[in-house]
This record gives sequence, C-alpha cells and structure tokens, in this order.
Amino acid sequence: LPESEGRESIIIETEGGARLQWVGGLQLNPLSSRGSVTGSGPLVPVLTRYLQDRLAFDADDGRIELGFDYYFGLRPDGTPEAAVESLTLDVLDLVLVRDAASAPFATVPAIRVALDSLTWPEREVRVGRVTVDRAEIAALRDETGALNLEGLVVALPESAQPAQTAESEAAAWAVSLDELAVTDFSATLTDRSLREPGTIEVSNLALTVHEISNADGAQIPFALAATIGSGGRIDVDGTFGVSPSPTLNSRLTVEALALAVAQPYLSDVARVTINGGTLAADIEAALRADRSLMATAAMTIDALDVSDAAQRERLIGWDSVVVDGLSLDSSARSIEISEITMRAPYARLFIDTDGSTNFQELAIEREASEQDEPVSTAGTRDGSAYAFSLGRLQIEEGASDFTDLSLPLPFATRMTALNGELSTLVTGSAEPAMLNLEGQIDEYGLAQIEGSIHPNGPSEFLDVDLFFRNVAMSNLSPYTARFAGRTIADGSLELSLSYAIENGALTGGNDIVISDLELGERVEHPDALDLPLELAVALMTGADGRIDIDLPVRGDLGDPQFQLSGVVMTAFGNLITGLVTSPFRLLGRLVGVESEEFDRIEFEPGDAQLAPPEREKLELLASALTQRPNLGLLVPRVVAPDADTAALQEARVDARSGAAIDALDPAIALLDRRRDVLESLWAEASLEPTADALRGQFTSLPENAPGDAVASLDSAAYLAALRDGLVMAEPIAETDLDALADARVAAVRGLLGDLAISTARLTVGERVDATPNDAGWIPLELDVEQRQNVD
Repeated sequence: LPESEGRESIIIETEGGARLQWVGGLQLNPLSSRGSVTGSGPLVPVLTRYLQDRLAFDADDGRIELGFDYYFGLRPDGTPEAAVESLTLDVLDLVLVRDAASAPFATVPAIRVALDSLTWPEREVRVGRVTVDRAEIAALRDETGALNLEGLVVALPESAQPAQTAESEAAAWAVSLDELAVTDFSATLTDRSLREPGTIEVSNLALTVHEISNADGAQIPFALAATIGSGGRIDVDGTFGVSPSPTLNSRLTVEALALAVAQPYLSDVARVTINGGTLAADIEAALRADRSLMATAAMTIDALDVSDAAQRERLIGWDSVVVDGLSLDSSARSIEISEITMRAPYARLFIDTDGSTNFQELAIEREASEQDEPVSTAGTRDGSAYAFSLGRLQIEEGASDFTDLSLPLPFATRMTALNGELSTLVTGSAEPAMLNLEGQIDEYGLAQIEGSIHPNGPSEFLDVDLFFRNVAMSNLSPYTARFAGRTIADGSLELSLSYAIENGALTGGNDIVISDLELGERVEHPDALDLPLELAVALMTGADGRIDIDLPVRGDLGDPQFQLSGVVMTAFGNLITGLVTSPFRLLGRLVGVESEEFDRIEFEPGDAQLAPPEREKLELLASALTQRPNLGLLVPRVVAPDADTAALQEARVDARSGAAIDALDPAIALLDRRRDVLESLWAEASLEPTADALRGQFTSLPENAPGDAVASLDSAAYLAALRDGLVMAEPIAETDLDALADARVAAVRGLLGDLAISTARLTVGERVDATPNDAGWIPLELDVEQRQNVD
C-alpha cells in the first residue's frame, strides 16, 4: 500500500549461540526502510567459515558486539539513498590460527569501532574512533622461509574482480577517521630459516593516528612508541598523506637499542657474536610528493663489542661512534656527513699458519638458490651513483692487536693511543682528503701517518707518509726470518715510508734508520732470500751504530700478481745484493769517490812501494772505513809470476852490477867499467857463449871498408846483450815471489795503520797470482768482510 510502513522484528541465532536482531520498519511503495541492527556472541567463527574460500585462516574464538541504526530508500527522482549511523562494533577475544594444528598467530582482546555515519549517494564514511587493545601477533618464518602472515586473504581471480571505470574512479568514497588508537600491542617474530633460529620481540607498542582522511592533500598526524624486547625504545611521530601521492614528514628517535637484536641474522652470514652495543639515533625524514626522500640524522653507537665466534676473542669494538649531521637527498643524489668521531676503536687481526686471516674465516658461504636475484649496484633508480661528502673522521685513543702465525717465528704487536683524523672527503672533487694519525707501538714505539687520499678511491690517487720511530727490532724477527732467514737480537727502528698511487701505479720510498742492530740466529724458511746479511750490516752500519737505507719501490696495482710485500722484498734483496757485490762503490761514495777501481791498489812489477795515487786511494779508503767500524778488509798476497819474476831479475842484476861498477876506479870511463863488470858476472855465471864469443857477434867492419880497416865493436849492443843474458839467467825462487807478496801486504797495512785503521781489521789473504793491467801494473784487489768493532 502506498506510504504504508510495516513494523518488523527478526532474530537469528546460530548453533554456537550468536544472536543477530533486526528491528525496524519496511515500506514497499515507495521502497524504504529504517531501523536498528544488533548482534552479539561468537559470530567471528561463523564469518570465517562463511568466507572460507577467501580466508586462509580460522577463528578459534571471537565475540562480536554490534549495533547501528540505518535508513535506505528512494528519493522523489528515483535516486537511491542510504545512511548508517551510530555504529558501534566490538570484536572481543579474537583468536586467529592458520589451521587446527597451528598455534594462534594473532590474539586480540578487544577491537572497538565507533562509526559516526555512512551516507549514500554522498559516498562519505565518518568514523569517530577505532581502538585496538592488548593485541598480540606471533609471526613465524619457517625453515623454508615462508611467513605465517603471508597469504591470509585469497585474492579473487581476475575474471571475478569488478572492472574499474572512469565513472567509478571519479566517484571514490570520502573516508575519515577521527582517531585510531593501538595500545599495549606486542609482537614476536620467530625466524627458523636462519642457521641459529632467533626471535625479535616488540612490546608496549602504542600507536595513535588522528584525523585520518583520504582527501587530497590531507596530512594525518601520528605517533608511535615501542619497546624492543632485547633492549631499547623507538619513538616516531609526524604526519603522512596518502592522496594524491604518498607523503611523509616524521621524526624517529631511537634510545639504547641493543644491537644484539641483529645477532640471529648476523650469525647467518658471519661467525661473530655481538656481546654488547647500543644504538641511539635522532632521524628526521620527509617523503615528498615526487617520491624523493630527504632525511637528516644524528646517531651514536656505544660500547660495541663484537667477538670471533670461533676463537671467542674480541674482534672489533669501540667506546662510541658518533655520527653528526648526516643528511640524505635522493633527488640531488647526495649523502653528506658533517663529522664522525670514533672513540677508543679496536680491531684484532690474526693471520694463521696457512696465511688465512681471522676476517676471512668469518664469512659463511650461502648456497645459491633459484630465487636469488642479482643485486643492483646502481645508486638510484636511474642508475647514477650518489655523491658523498664527509666533513671529518676523527679517531681518539684507538688500539689494535696484530698476530701473525704464518711466519717462522710467531709475531704479535699492539698499537695503542691512536689519535688523528681524516679531513674533508668529497666525491667528484679534485681536492684530496688529508690523513693524519699518530699512535704508540708496543711500549715505546711511535707511529705517525700523514698524507692525502683521492675521494674516488686510493687506487686513483694516494699520497701517504708513514713514520715509525723507536720500534724494537727484535719484535720484527719473524719478518726478517721469513725474508732473510735471520732473527734480530737487538736494535731499534725508525721507518719513514712514502707511498704514492696515481692511476693504479705505485711509487714509494722507504727511508729506514736502524740503530745498534745485532743479528740473531739463522732460521730456515723456504721464502727466505739467500743474503750475506752480516756483511751487508757491516757495510751499512756507520760509526754511530746507525744504518740508513733508502729503498725505492715500484708496482702496478692493476697487476693481479701485485703484492706490496713482494715488491718490498724484491727491492730489499736487490739492495743487499748490490751492496755485497759492489761494496767499494758504497765506501767510495762515503768519501765522494765514484771510481770503479776504488778496491784496487796497483804496484809496479817487482816492486812493493806505494805510488802517490795509491797512497791517496788508501787514505780515502781509511776515511771510509772509519765510518764503517764493523767492516774489515781482506788484503790478498798478490804477485804476477811472469811480470814480477822479470822485474825481480832485472832489479837484482842491475843492483849487483851497479854496486860493482861503483866500486871500481871512477877515473876509468863508465862504459869500460860497465863492460868489465858485466863480462866478469858473465864468466861467474858460466854463461854460453863466452863473453869473447859474444863480443865477436857485435864486432864488424864497416860496409865498403878498405882492406886494411880494423873491425869495430858496437859497445851499446854488446853491453845490452850481456845484461839481457844475465837477467834471463838470474834465478828467482817461489820464496822470492812470496816475499814480494808479503812486502806489498805490509805496505798496505803499514799505511792504513798510520791512518788509524787497526791491524785487527785487516786480514792477510792467500797468495793470488794476478795479471798486469793494460798499463803493466799489478792490481791488488781488496775485499771486505764483517768484523766486530775493534777500534
């Protein structure tokens, strides 16, 4: 009947005791209805059963208290209209499970919804308040990596989904919520997919969101606070928007967050244990309408203590790391940090007997799976890298322990009181960052590092000077044993290293000063160079007990075979080899002599007298030896048998004939006296032919002489023949040559002794048969040897 409304009441009860009631009026002409709906009891299990084809979970329990007023009807123009008002919905004691065999993944004591109104065709929904109290979520990730919260709602097939039209999109609903309040929420995530299953707990979570709206440009205030079960608190507040595009302005505060919360996940990739450490942070972030992110932050990590899970020894740590003035701008593709301060950082490096390090052994290899995707190295969506700038990195009171068991002798050292900084570092800048560090090595050693590093990486440009002072040489015995097969008993080291890298090319210098070095015992090692270290040490040690070494190195970092230790070892070997093979070159340079013959003293055949040039050479050599007190000379006994024999023969014949000539009457002509003496010596030696016969060989008539001419004697030729014959016949024994060799040694030793070179530093060598040089002089070639300082 027109305008006739019937009053109705319908009550529905389920087998579980839930109750639904409708009380209202229904008019059919025109169609309209107005009334109230109430419901109570365990309706949730009924609903989940009814929607079982869409829900992948069951409700073991859950009561609903529902009530609302409604109206629907047709307007005079035939347009339908509807309204729901004063809706209250309480969902109580909700318990959700994936299946009957699973533990609940969610329990919610109370969800309360207060709906102010819902109107049609205005398409407006206004909700006053939604509260969720004491909810608990138990997330579980199983051994396969599947999460029990995944796939809770089954999506409709595409054919069953309503088509979106321009009209439906334009007629979107306007939804607003005055307040959403979540109180005393707690959640746990148990992850069994890890090598060591772990649990993360969040408790006392409180979330409030005000003035929620999907209107364009609406900014929605929110605040969230939570306590982390392992320690720490997180607070977030700010505003966010959802339309026309997501936006966010928020501030995140982290207080004393225990880093141990990451232990289960860290254990999955590395064999380390986080024994301590807390994070505090203050972060402001803004997600803009263009989806660019801007953030500023300051953070501190205190009391970090990470140990090696295998050896159970401290690996890295610090008292604090403070990061000030961090800002990120994704639109500008930049990250800036004002300053990083590290207080009391510590690191321990351990090299095992096989050469592996404790850091190499930390990594746990993952088995690749089909689901693994290659990780993009792009800095942003367009693939460009982020620009990075750091105002300063400061280190205060750093320390490190270093142990190397791969050497023949176990080695360990400790650095403490490391202080310094790395100055401004800006990628893309031509200005390098300046590095300045200073620390203490062991008890009394000093280490200083200064230099510059290119912002694009050390392989592009690096210029660093390292200075080590008063380092105990005995501590370096394991390395000298490996490189040279010798330990070091005593001494101290000052080391100045200068390394530069430009476009992958390394150039470096090693200025080394060693004081009071004493070599120790020999140690066998397969990589040790076969070097005469005692002699090299004596050659390099000055009168003040110091060794000064300049050791340049070169290398190519792009070479896969490049190793800095190998480059230095090769340079060191070449240095020592050059010293011991050309020791007199070093001695000559000490006194400004570049002669290649500084090691040779030359004598005339048959003579042991030092010529003036040789005396000068010995004087310079003595000056050089005073600068190398641990160096001795080996002086060989030198003769040239043929040349010295001939010279001794001549000398003896000339000496004997000369004495006899001087004994004769000087009134007699010298030529006659010489002939008489030589003929007498000839006769005494019983030489053949006789002197008369020999004289006949030099007596002749002049050419075209008359028949009565008298034959004449070529006196000069005759006397020369007599002398030559006497020289050839003069006997020289080996003892005579030995005596000459001894006299030459005595001449050298005598002059060096006069120049304050102790005879204890001079060793007489074996007799050496030499060959005269191009000038006919006999070279006595000196050699050097290591001797204890006896001056």
